[in-house]
Amino acid sequence: MTDTIDEFVATFRRDGFAQGGEMLGTDETVVLARLIDALCAGELALPEACIRRHGDLPGDLPARDRVWQLLDAHEHHAALRALCEHPRIRRRAEAVLTGPSRIRTTQVIMKPAGHGAAVPWHQDTSYWGAAEVVTCWLAIDDATPENGCMRMIPGSHLSGQLAYAPLTIPGIGVELRESCAVEAERQVWVPVRAGHASFHHPGTLHASDANRSTRRRRAIAITWISDR
Repeated sequence: MTDTIDEFVATFRRDGFAQGGEMLGTDETVVLARLIDALCAGELALPEACIRRHGDLPGDLPARDRVWQLLDAHEHHAALRALCEHPRIRRRAEAVLTGPSRIRTTQVIMKPAGHGAAVPWHQDTSYWGAAEVVTCWLAIDDATPENGCMRMIPGSHLSGQLAYAPLTIPGIGVELRESCAVEAERQVWVPVRAGHASFHHPGTLHASDANRSTRRRRAIAITWISDR
C-alpha cells in the first residue's frame, strides 16, 4: 500500500471515518448522476420494493425529486454496479477490511433542494449488528453543511453499541433508530465533493441536517463486507 492509503486507514481506525478522496472522475460522476435520475424518474425499470418516496413534498416537484431512497439498485443495473465496484472504491474498502471484500448493500439517498428531512444521530450497527463492514459514502453532488452533508462524532465507534430509541419522521414511511446519550458538542461536519467519498465504520455516530439550500444533495452509500 502507498503512504496515502496507510494514512487513510490510520485516520479511519482512530476516528471511525476518513475522507477517501476522488473515487470517480467528472465524466463518471455525470454518468452516475444521470443513471440515478433516470431510476428515480421511472425512466429505467426498478422493482417497486427498491423505491422509497417522500410522502409530504409539494405536488409540483419532478418525479426524480419525490424519491428519497433506492435500495440495492446496483443488483438490477450493471452500469450502476460497475461504478459502485470502481477500483478506487474497492481499494480503500479492502484496505480497511484487510482483505477481499464484496458489496453487501447500496442505498442511494436523495435530498431535493429546499426539502429532504434531517436524519438523527444513529449507528449503522443499530440496524445491521456488528458485521465486519465499511460504508463508502459517495457524493453525486457537492455535499455541504447547507444542503445536508453528514456530521460525525470522532472516535464514537470505539464505544460499542449505544442504546437507541425508535423514531418516525413524517413523510419517509420507515422507522429509524435514534441513538441516545450523544455528545453532540464533539460533532464535525464531513463535506464531500461530487465524485469524492468518505468512508465510515458501522459503529460511528452520524447524522445529517435537512437540505436548506437551492441545490440537490444526492449520494450513494456503498456498504462493503469482508469475504473472509
